[in-house]
Amino acid sequence: ESHLHQVLEAMPNGVIVVDSRGIIETVNEQTEKIFGYDRSELQGKPVEILIPSNAVGKHPNNRDTFFANPSPRMMGAGRELFGLRKDGREFPLEIGLAPMDTTDGKKVLASIVDITERHNADIALNESRERLELTTRINQIGIWEYMVDEGKLIWNDTMFEIYGRKKDFFSADYNAWKQCVHPNDLASTEKLLQESLNNLTPFITKFRIIQPDGTLKYIHAKAKIERTANNKTRMLGTNIDITREEVAFAKLHNTEALRSAIVEFSEDAIISKTLAGIITSWNTGAANMFGYTADEAIGKPIRELLFPEDLVHQEEMLLAQVRAGMVIKHFETIRQRKDGSLINVSITLSPIKDAHGDIVGISAIKRDIS
Repeated sequence: ESHLHQVLEAMPNGVIVVDSRGIIETVNEQTEKIFGYDRSELQGKPVEILIPSNAVGKHPNNRDTFFANPSPRMMGAGRELFGLRKDGREFPLEIGLAPMDTTDGKKVLASIVDITERHNADIALNESRERLELTTRINQIGIWEYMVDEGKLIWNDTMFEIYGRKKDFFSADYNAWKQCVHPNDLASTEKLLQESLNNLTPFITKFRIIQPDGTLKYIHAKAKIERTANNKTRMLGTNIDITREEVAFAKLHNTEALRSAIVEFSEDAIISKTLAGIITSWNTGAANMFGYTADEAIGKPIRELLFPEDLVHQEEMLLAQVRAGMVIKHFETIRQRKDGSLINVSITLSPIKDAHGDIVGISAIKRDIS
């Protein structure tokens, strides 16, 4: 018994020996620390003193079942178990049971581990995962993992939504992803992917996918590449649907291209200048009307190029009005060409504003009314 006592006291787990009636016979020092009792307060007491009230009622039957068929086992397999400390606090634990045949009859040795820290860590991890999933779903961020050596692809729910695929009909491998990518983008995307794998550098690119119903989507993809503990290559990345931004950009680009074409090929002289009257743009119409090329005009004060000497005073008057936010329409006057000849023009001036609404320049349209 002395040797057994030394062994029990040296064990890192809590140990309780209970008889077939559920009476505590022996506890070790670790049990005292776990439950907050002195051993004298436990020995001779029913083991139910250490069980929360919501589980006490079932315990005698469970104990009888164990003694009817005693064998080493984990208690409460598949269920969360909780103990009850002396101060009334409940805590999660794991219990291993081992039957003992003694001269005093059958007994059970219970090995107890306080798993509070692990339990709290699991809760925190699950909460973190839930927050991450909620964040990715709200922001429509697809998360994917690619086990390169196995060709295995793992997607979160948002990835399936972005790609318009159903889990039951997706083979979850590299070839399945390739079939989603627009044929014109596949070669360049695979090339970048391979370069990232070869050099273990981040994978960042944009490409198009085609959903099963033919819908075209633009994807921004990012991933990091790492070696696992068993020296296998893994990619962990995100996909974001940027279709709306790409379509808006394309419309803006087309609008700007159309606007540029209208300006460039207009027969009217369309000129922009700073608030001080320095020319910043000069279209083909201006070159044809006044004889100066864009290279000759841009960067020069407009009064030095186009104003007859007796009309130079008009420039400051017009600039002051536009700087004040006015739009001047169909102001008829005379301007001078490069060869010195004069031309009757109708001028429209309007302020150019930045994103904050501040006036940063002047747009001028001059029409020949000779």
